[in-house]
Amino acid sequence: MSEPQKHFPVTWGANEIREWLTVNTDEPSLAYAVAFVSNESAHMSDELDFELGSVDEEIYSNWLDLLNELTNTVIGILGISRLEVEHSNRRTLLLPFMERNGFYNGSGWWIERK
Repeated sequence: MSEPQKHFPVTWGANEIREWLTVNTDEPSLAYAVAFVSNESAHMSDELDFELGSVDEEIYSNWLDLLNELTNTVIGILGISRLEVEHSNRRTLLLPFMERNGFYNGSGWWIERK
């Protein structure tokens, strides 16, 4: 089991993160990927909101698809019921998993505890 890398290369997209997760299958690595993908997609969303055309919608869609995949993986690990999923937001669902793997919710951004 390898230690999660602290920063993914800036050139990596959703597919490279998926590939990395095939080798880095432990919970800390999954949590790191969730934090990175969530934060990256939120950043892209901000750019879409304020600078129309500044983010390729296909790239943004790929990041959101990966975030949904990762969220579903975490939901499976935590054994969250379908009813809970339907009545909760993503951040609330992910919080217990992220906290046990060293992250906290910093006003909408996943931040790693030092």
